[in-house]
Amino acid sequence: MIALGLAVALSLSAAPPKLTTYTLPDGLDVVVVEHPKFTRCSARLVVRAGAAEDYPGKRGLAHIVEHTVLGGPAGMAELTSRTVSINALTSMTSTIYTLEATKERCEEELTRYLGVVTDAKLRKSWFVNEKEVIAREAFYFSSRKALIETNLFGNSPELIIGTQDSRDAVELIDVRQFFQRYYTPDRMTLVVTGLEPEAVARALDGGFRLLPASLLSDEAHEAPASMAVGTLSLDTPNTLALVASLDLSQLAACRVAAAAMQLRLLQSTRGAQLSVECLPAYRRLLLVVVVAGQLDNPSVNEKTIEVWRALKPLTKAEQALVEQHFDATDTWDAPELADRISSMAVWYSGKSLFDSVPGWWLVPDAKTDLSGVRAATQPRTSAVLKGKATSSTPGR
Repeated sequence: MIALGLAVALSLSAAPPKLTTYTLPDGLDVVVVEHPKFTRCSARLVVRAGAAEDYPGKRGLAHIVEHTVLGGPAGMAELTSRTVSINALTSMTSTIYTLEATKERCEEELTRYLGVVTDAKLRKSWFVNEKEVIAREAFYFSSRKALIETNLFGNSPELIIGTQDSRDAVELIDVRQFFQRYYTPDRMTLVVTGLEPEAVARALDGGFRLLPASLLSDEAHEAPASMAVGTLSLDTPNTLALVASLDLSQLAACRVAAAAMQLRLLQSTRGAQLSVECLPAYRRLLLVVVVAGQLDNPSVNEKTIEVWRALKPLTKAEQALVEQHFDATDTWDAPELADRISSMAVWYSGKSLFDSVPGWWLVPDAKTDLSGVRAATQPRTSAVLKGKATSSTPGR
């Protein structure tokens, strides 16, 4: 039987993490989470600009910028070692630069990585080489977030990586102008787990090089009008079922609903490998069922609808199971927590973001009222919708 899969979202012990949040005068949001159980350090620099900001006729520009910023394989090789790994991910709505390091090396490597991203050289040789690299890349299949963006919101890979013609239209001046316009501190959030706030501050002082934004407007993204709510089956290793679309204020209820649904689905669909999660997207919280493998057994779909319709708060026995699971967890997952916080940072900033962060590690309260969750949406009872295997952006 698989682990509950609730990961760090339903947290863990009597001693909560230490959370430090602040906004610098230039507009950069900073979120730092410490806990003795973190064995490594993870950092995410979230840029709230992605393929949605591509220039007309130059689809794939944001993705090319991401590649050029890191200097391609040669540049990444300089930054990567046995104790450090870096990556980046472009979606429709954001570009996220990631760093994983040992705690001992984290401050030094974070300082260096911030310098690479925020003082990007954007050399012509890197630009030319990376356009060729992108042209050779086939399907990109990344995260559950990518699955949701691609299949629920109609954001196909072509919208992110572009076509050969649209990439050919991108020039180096476009990359540099895009970087100057959208890579500004007020569009960014730095999330760090597993490093002291003082060390993060020193890394920012030593590595962060961006100037504050000028008078350019920072328009918020809006959810597509065609946002679907229903059950989707993909020709991929995962099947998604979107159960509800909720407001951020319902985070606690969403997590309780996820815990209750997962426990009950695992009990009623023996052998099924699934998890139920709350994922931020388009300024909403999506309550999503993720099934490993094809949904070739209609009972999983039927049970999902049945459990949803009968949704009630956690029983005392279920609450105890959740708490026991996380009490038995020896190692906190710093990258997982960093990913969850950065996924919120794509859509929220400042106080709204800071206030929501602790919700990812508070143990669900069995008494939480789920009436608002139940009233949100109803899953469709029709046949599962089939979709072609697609992907979003490269985890390199």
